[in-house]
Amino acid sequence: MRIHRLELTNVRGIEHLVLDELPETGVVVIHGENEAGKSTIVEALDVVLTEKHSGRSKRIRALQPVGKDVAPEAMAELSVGDYRFRIAKRWLSKKSCELNISSPRPAQFTGSQADDELERILSEHLDRSLVDALFMRQDDTGEAISAVGIPSLTRALERESGLAEEEVSGDDSALLARVDKEYQRYFTAAKGNPAGEYKESAEALSRAEEEYAEATRVLRELDSVVERYEQLEREQDAAQAELPAARADLAQKQADSKEAATAQAKLDSHKATLEHATDDLARAQTAVAERAELVTAADKSAKAAEAAQQKLTAAQDKAKQEAAEKERLEKRLAEAKEDYAAARSTLKQARRLQDKQKFEQLSSRLESLGALATEVDQARSIVAQRGREVTAADITGLHKADSALSVAERLHEAAAAKVHFSGPAGSTIRVDGDDVEVGEDTAIELVDSRVITIGDITARFSVGSYSAEDTQRDVEQARVRLRDLLDTLGVESVAAAEEAHEAHRAQNDALDAASRALSAELGPDDLADLRSQHSALAEKVADLEDAAEVDLPAVEAAEEAASEKVDAIDRELVPFRESRLAHEVVRLDAELDAARENAQRVTRELASARERATDETLHAEVTRLQATVADLRGQLEHMEAVDLETANSLLEGAQSHLDYLTERIQRCEVDLGRLSSEVNFHSGAAERAQQATAAVEMARAVHESVDKRAQAARYLREVLLKHRDAARQRYAAPFVAALSQLARTVYGGEITFELDEDLRVTARTQGNETVSLASLSGGAREQLAILTRFAIAQLVGTESVPVIVDDALGSTDAHRLQLMATLFSHVGRDNQVLVFTCMPERYSRVPGRDERGIASLKGVI
Repeated sequence: MRIHRLELTNVRGIEHLVLDELPETGVVVIHGENEAGKSTIVEALDVVLTEKHSGRSKRIRALQPVGKDVAPEAMAELSVGDYRFRIAKRWLSKKSCELNISSPRPAQFTGSQADDELERILSEHLDRSLVDALFMRQDDTGEAISAVGIPSLTRALERESGLAEEEVSGDDSALLARVDKEYQRYFTAAKGNPAGEYKESAEALSRAEEEYAEATRVLRELDSVVERYEQLEREQDAAQAELPAARADLAQKQADSKEAATAQAKLDSHKATLEHATDDLARAQTAVAERAELVTAADKSAKAAEAAQQKLTAAQDKAKQEAAEKERLEKRLAEAKEDYAAARSTLKQARRLQDKQKFEQLSSRLESLGALATEVDQARSIVAQRGREVTAADITGLHKADSALSVAERLHEAAAAKVHFSGPAGSTIRVDGDDVEVGEDTAIELVDSRVITIGDITARFSVGSYSAEDTQRDVEQARVRLRDLLDTLGVESVAAAEEAHEAHRAQNDALDAASRALSAELGPDDLADLRSQHSALAEKVADLEDAAEVDLPAVEAAEEAASEKVDAIDRELVPFRESRLAHEVVRLDAELDAARENAQRVTRELASARERATDETLHAEVTRLQATVADLRGQLEHMEAVDLETANSLLEGAQSHLDYLTERIQRCEVDLGRLSSEVNFHSGAAERAQQATAAVEMARAVHESVDKRAQAARYLREVLLKHRDAARQRYAAPFVAALSQLARTVYGGEITFELDEDLRVTARTQGNETVSLASLSGGAREQLAILTRFAIAQLVGTESVPVIVDDALGSTDAHRLQLMATLFSHVGRDNQVLVFTCMPERYSRVPGRDERGIASLKGVI
């Protein structure tokens, strides 16, 4: 089967979705967020192939969108066997079904006919069990799937196991089902217990046999009662005959028991005497052993004290030698330290003299530098007090502004209209209300609205088509610019600005010259640092008197030589300082005292012990007690022949036998009376036994007939199961081989699997470690679920159906994801693989994959 197109409308949360142009082989990754509809696509594809359009099952009702009165619709375009068709179904409301077949021959069906024709095509050309196995849903990742019951896989495995083509059955479940049906007429399916008519015939036979057994038992009981009555009479007579002998035997056993009790008392007394003697012997032997240990301890303690004395004497001699050598070195070290102190003092004095020379040189240099610094400070003070500096650029700007004003004035002078007055000396005229004295040639500029009064005549000038007002405005602007520049520089005229500029330039030159002179004298030094050094040196040499010059390198060399001599002698003293010989002498002295004290103590203990008992006395006591114990043990062997326990047991047995005979006679009398009553009760038992015999024979005949049929059904079923199990054993090997080959890519190394009777994986073995499926991690179980389906897809070959994986590999680590990607790519070469996931990056390493986003399939983007 191959899926070419799938279209959903109003299916759960999907209003409309189109999944088309699906390749017949390769990996298609359909991705989207959680609850975007990925699992709905898988469920809808399953429902459109398995549910009729007229149905209202729970699966169909689950496709109804929540809160909407619309009918779910699904359309799928598929290839199954030689058929290519499009099936479209609408459920629940306005139900419809359309089947359009395009090959091998075009045909169209609707309604129930479409459902029936689809079912026929799928039943004849599609292995439904294979479809179910290769549809991997979200809740299937942790469960092992059974390879049994998939006909196409069974045929493939049988071929792989070496069966000839005519022997390949594909699936024997139908025949086995019919045999099971016949078998279950006579036996239960779970435990194989009798059932139905087989059980009923057995129960009837059992009831007849129980009645026959009861009748026979009653008849036998009657015979038994008669025989028992006669037996009781014989037993009663025999017991009465044995009574006199039993009484005589009891009397004899009583006398024997008394005699044995007397002998046992003597034996107990003798054993107590032997026990006391044995204890005395043990104590005497212990005393001898302790005496020997004490003698040995005294000898060892004396030798230990002598050895400690020798060690102490040797250590004391060595300590004296070491002390003498250490004293000699310490004296040399003291002398070397005195020489070193004198050399350090000489070096310190030489360095102070050198500092004084530096101070004098620095004082002379600072005197010269101080004069130059004063000149720089004075020049800098003059510059700081002058205010704003008039630069050459300022002078250039002033000249430009002054030139511009002159040009504007000349232009205005040339363009302005004027009226010239002349008159006697002292004559005046009024111009705009002001009196103006008239000379030989007085020129009055004519501007707009200017009023000139001459006596009683007033003249007002009005500008016509030509006026000098623009040139006047230019003059005023040029004048303002020049005044602004002069005000900025703080001068009254251009000449004053030029004088200030020359003065400022001379001041700057003086400051530059003084600064250059000071920098040349300082060189790379800093004046502040030199003054700081001068102050520090002044403090160091303040109290230093004049002295002859000293060769500083020679003094430093002498100081270093004195230091090295001190270090050398100090290193020679290190072994003596670290020596623990003095401590060792103290320790050995303490050990000698302890050894002497221990020897004295042991000697005192030995002397005290010998005062109480000599060594010879102890040995003699041991010899005496050994003889006593031996004599008592010899007497005990003769006395132990008495067996009081046996005598008492024989007495109890004789009494028990007499009691038994008495009780037996009494019991026989009672039983004989009871048996007389039972003989009267069992009358008619022979007739009942004859009737029960006839009934059991008839029931046995019926049961034997049913049993033959039941055993035949059982035998046929066992034969079929045996052959089925043998076949599964044969084709389990190729299935394990295919699965192991895929697993090696993911887990590496040699790996194999254990299967149960349904070819379901139960355990994984890698190296020498076998782990059950339940004990594997969640990631390993979901990987194994995918590997199993890939193995099935590869084995069935041309009968393959799409491998559909819904939201898997969520528990798989990054490294295993890379390895699983290679398997997806490999399986996709010959199979159509559809992967539904919320994380498409899990499959980013699958080459040639076709990614489809749920949003784009819905037409959202």
